[in-house]
Amino acid sequence: MALIVETGGRKSPRSSPGRNAVFHAVAKRTLMAALGHPE
Repeated sequence: MALIVETGGRKSPRSSPGRNAVFHAVAKRTLMAALGHPE
């Protein structure tokens, strides 16, 4: 999780709040799916 967020921050450290929220939402859903925990 930390690596995913850190990588995203490097790509767009000043990304807009909306885009940042979407990114984190997708990252969270991807992480949950990877761990086998449906949302």
